[in-house]
Amino acid sequence: MLKELLFSNYSVFDVVIRTFVIICFVAVSYALNDFLKRKIEAIKINIEDYALSRYIALGESLIKSAVVAVNQTFVEDLKKNGSFTKEKQEEAFNRCKRLIMLNLTSLVKTAIEYVFEDVDKWIDTKIEYYVNELKSK
Repeated sequence: MLKELLFSNYSVFDVVIRTFVIICFVAVSYALNDFLKRKIEAIKINIEDYALSRYIALGESLIKSAVVAVNQTFVEDLKKNGSFTKEKQEEAFNRCKRLIMLNLTSLVKTAIEYVFEDVDKWIDTKIEYYVNELKSK
């Protein structure tokens, strides 16, 4: 009865073709699903990389601004007076670092921790970098 119901209007060739089409459809569906999952994952990674880069760039901009500000408000006058000693250099560094830490957002800090792990070391290194960059101008 079931056999007659399923195959009564179709030839064996029709059944084989329909079965083949259904199998192909399922295979294409799985392949498309896998392809879309990989594409979505790649997009997520690109978005994450972009966000991290953006937050790190904000951190660098903050550090550069702090170095310039401390240089203009503290260091230049000391250099003009010839009183920019080793102790004053350390004081300038500490002022700069305090200014950075006061303005560093949690998102920027988290991004730096994620990429570089040690936020303090990264900030110290960037301060030195921008101080040297200012000296060379």
